[in-house]
Amino acid sequence: MTEKAGDLLSLLDEPDAAYLDHLLYLRRLRGAIREKEAARSFVAAAAERWSRQYWDASVSAEGNALALGVKRVRTIRPAELPVLPYRAFYDASASEIRIFSAELDNVLSAQEECGRPVFSRPVLTERLIAHEVFHHLESQRGEFMDSLAASRGAAESRIWRDIGANAFANAALGSPPNQLVDLIWMMKYAPAGLSRALEELDAQTEGDAGCPVPPRRHVQAQPLENTER
Repeated sequence: MTEKAGDLLSLLDEPDAAYLDHLLYLRRLRGAIREKEAARSFVAAAAERWSRQYWDASVSAEGNALALGVKRVRTIRPAELPVLPYRAFYDASASEIRIFSAELDNVLSAQEECGRPVFSRPVLTERLIAHEVFHHLESQRGEFMDSLAASRGAAESRIWRDIGANAFANAALGSPPNQLVDLIWMMKYAPAGLSRALEELDAQTEGDAGCPVPPRRHVQAQPLENTER
């Protein structure tokens, strides 16, 4: 395994949800990193409260979804040709969670190549359902995380809804954090984009010793095809 690839894999071995939120999502939003971190912490805390309020740890993710008013959790096979290229999707009009099996295959394939069996298929499915349950709760409550973040002065973006959904799933199901799903996918399918993301986040945090998101300069992206299993 190359040194660069090994450094990148450290993000899988020692994941930090806050750092990954900035790396994968928040670096793209306008605003100072301190302001974005303040909004991120606020949104994550709200999502964690929802998890404590609604999630029953003695029941499966699908069981929680159905108990909370989702009408159906459905696995979509490739032959059904879904219009939306997501791993999972909550359809508010049908109150239905859809899991796209081909996209799960892509994540599982990527983690196999990097030699880090972070998620089994059942665990990955549970985490995706938990993420979508949060969007169901947003819809049911009429409270959306993009508006909540905007109330704290952050740029309004759907990204905040996914920040909240990941925080909800992490609080409900524990480690490893949901953010690793996107990181693993990028390591195989978008290494150049991941490399740019690392550089952009380092640039945003450079020279600020008190920054709540310290730079990780030793981490560099490397295509997984160049690693050894």
